[in-house]
Amino acid sequence: MTHPRLRAAAAFAAALLAAAATGCGASSGSGAGDGPPPVSVAPDSRIDVRTISLETAQVPPVQAVFTVARSAREDAAVLAQVYAGDLTRTPKPPSPAVDFARNVTITVATGTGCRTAKSATLRADGTTLGLDLSFDGPNPPECVVQARVLVRFEVPSERLPKSPVMFDGVRPASPGLGVLRVYEKATVAAGRHITPAQIPDQAAFSRWMTGLTGTPAPTGQWPALDRAFKAKEPGEELYAFAVRACGRSVPRLEPTSEGFAVMSAESPGAAPAASCPEGEYRVAVFGLLPGEVPGGSGTFPDPGGAG
Repeated sequence: MTHPRLRAAAAFAAALLAAAATGCGASSGSGAGDGPPPVSVAPDSRIDVRTISLETAQVPPVQAVFTVARSAREDAAVLAQVYAGDLTRTPKPPSPAVDFARNVTITVATGTGCRTAKSATLRADGTTLGLDLSFDGPNPPECVVQARVLVRFEVPSERLPKSPVMFDGVRPASPGLGVLRVYEKATVAAGRHITPAQIPDQAAFSRWMTGLTGTPAPTGQWPALDRAFKAKEPGEELYAFAVRACGRSVPRLEPTSEGFAVMSAESPGAAPAASCPEGEYRVAVFGLLPGEVPGGSGTFPDPGGAG
């Protein structure tokens, strides 16, 4: 069964995103900058059973997100990508916990024009998914920075279309390999050979950082790494990379013919790598379980060889 009004709302939302990409300067009551108007959609089109979390902000630019997680591990990877490895910002686990034996989580972030969303439901028209949003208050008199909503749903697997797409035709992104545990700035000394390494403990990480920066790196100076070691799952190992990354880009760990490597997944508006200050990098630490490591163990050299 199809829902014409849902299709109309989806088309309007797609137009909204296209307009928001060029800025948001509309006044109250004019154009896509005000966000989609309230719409009535068929009640049987809703597919989520609950909203796990909903966050709103005014952030230029909007980082679009659409992911489907089918396990707690995948869900942790999605959250790490969304929050760039910052464990202090990651939402607390939902209560009750998601039943991944029967359900999936769907995470969506998108622009909402000039208005702030206060609630959301997830609906489907065939294989196309769309957000049904309600808004907090009237349109603002001016719109300088567009609003954003980041919302996470729990959805029964049986209700999820086999090949879902969002209203703008985007298919769900893969969470990549492992879980991003740390993502922080670092300055790499000129002429250093940057070699990724497995880091079994804080001392190994300090040796690796010393090789990158050319100066001794005291053990324990990175609180984010302390949290990462505490957050590890049983059997998980941490791997460190130094990557050129500016603006709002977020690293992803992808398999390669030689094992795996970090790729830079740039969000809209991210500064190109060429504009990064000389020597400025970010340290990305990923946690991988044995079954997630392509080719098994032994892919990385000893951390002491990073210089």
